[in-house]
Amino acid sequence: MTIDAHNPASLPVSSDTASAAEAVLFKLLAETPTWRKFELLDDLNRSARILAMAGLRRRHPNASESELRRRLADLMLGAELAEHLYGAYRAILRQCQPSWCDSSPEA
Repeated sequence: MTIDAHNPASLPVSSDTASAAEAVLFKLLAETPTWRKFELLDDLNRSARILAMAGLRRRHPNASESELRRRLADLMLGAELAEHLYGAYRAILRQCQPSWCDSSPEA
C-alpha cells in the first residue's frame, strides 16, 4: 500500500499492523453487508454504554439508577443537551432518599 500524506485513506490505520493485513481488513469491510455493519456498530455502542455505566457506578456507588442514567446522558450527549432533554440533576435528586444520594452533582 502506498502512503500519500495528502490522502488520509492511504495512511496506515495502526502502526503495529502490516499493510497487507490492513488491505485484507479493508477488503472484508467493503464486502460486509450494510445491515451487518450497523449490527456491529450497535454492539460497539452497547458495549460503550455498559462500560460507561460501570465507571459511573464506581464513581458514584450510592447513586440511584435514575441518577446514573442521567449522568450517562451527560456523558453521551453533553450537559447542555442532556439537561434540555431530560431536565436538571435536581429533579432526579429529589427522587433520591438523602441516605443513599452520595453528593450533589455539579451545577
